[in-house]
Amino acid sequence: MFNGSRRKIVQLTLNDGKSLGSHTVTMPFMVYCVAGEGELILGKNEKNIELKPGKMVTVEADIPHDVIGKLDLSVVVIRFLNDRTIKK
Repeated sequence: MFNGSRRKIVQLTLNDGKSLGSHTVTMPFMVYCVAGEGELILGKNEKNIELKPGKMVTVEADIPHDVIGKLDLSVVVIRFLNDRTIKK
C-alpha cells in the first residue's frame, strides 16, 4: 500500500486458520483489523489478542508474534522504520 522512508503500510488477508508463522521484526508496528476475525499471538508466553473489525494493537520491535486468520481476516500493518532498520 505504501513504502516510504520512515514507514511501510501493507494489507494482509488470512482465513481458514492460515498463519504468518511466528517471527520478529526489527521495528515497532501497528496492526489494525479491517474485517473478519483472527488472533494476534504475542511473545514467548503466546498472549492471544482477538482481532475483530476496529481493533488496533501496537507492538514493540523484536517481539515474537504470529497472526492467524479465522474468518476472512483483513488487517492493515504499519511498520515504523528507524535508523536501525533503514538501509543506507
